[in-house]
Amino acid sequence: MEVCSFDPTGSVLAVAGRRGHVHLVDWRAGGGQVVGDIKMNTGVRSLWWSDKELFTLGEDSEIYVWDVGQRRCLRRWKDDGGYGSQILEGDRSGKYMAIGYVD
Repeated sequence: MEVCSFDPTGSVLAVAGRRGHVHLVDWRAGGGQVVGDIKMNTGVRSLWWSDKELFTLGEDSEIYVWDVGQRRCLRRWKDDGGYGSQILEGDRSGKYMAIGYVD
């Protein structure tokens, strides 16, 4: 569980799996039951939640925005200068976002 992130309410944990899979775990009951998953085209580097959406960063510096309730990608784009990007963070509203690399 190197790459994981709780939603703002603390009830859903997104956990990066292999080959672009992100598993969604219901944390409310305390049992940690997997309730669904989403799939990117590349491996997952970072996960981050805004108030309502899950943002994922792929190995190819492509950012996906997910509607977790419907398990579908709302939009995606590639960070043009993001060669080797590893971290995705932002404000809770989803208005501002930063993508970077840690040395």
